[in-house]
Amino acid sequence: MTDARIVDDASLFAPRVQTYTGPAIENIEVIVIGNKAGAGGNLVACSTITQDLIDGRSIKRMLMRVGFTLDADGEIEPGDRLVATIAKLGAAPDGRVRGAPTAIYTSATPPEKHLRAAMSGVLAATLHTTRIFSTVDPVQQAPLGGGTICCIVRAAD
Repeated sequence: MTDARIVDDASLFAPRVQTYTGPAIENIEVIVIGNKAGAGGNLVACSTITQDLIDGRSIKRMLMRVGFTLDADGEIEPGDRLVATIAKLGAAPDGRVRGAPTAIYTSATPPEKHLRAAMSGVLAATLHTTRIFSTVDPVQQAPLGGGTICCIVRAAD
């Protein structure tokens, strides 16, 4: 693996990493979220990679792996088990989602606002909560046009 390949090859990504930067960040801060057998407590971290902004199925599959169920309408039943959601999603370089054009990169509205609005809507509809930390531009943290999502949940009884 070379630096040049990492910079130039958009197909490379680390599926369990989210990084954040911006003008408001004055210091380096590192938060590690994970699971350790015998650590105690009843919280579990689960994560998934999404293929695009509207990939609710990946989110449902992730939660089903940690014991969530679907109701008769195919909706997640989170109850009080969902504690926190951290999401980082993006759009394909051409702004298309599943081959269809969008206004993400062509309107006067900044792309991040389009992305956050779409992501927040899909996540809220899928998870039945608006308690979501969301950010954009998952460069080398997910496939092009996709994203990464981590949920902290209470362990199933």
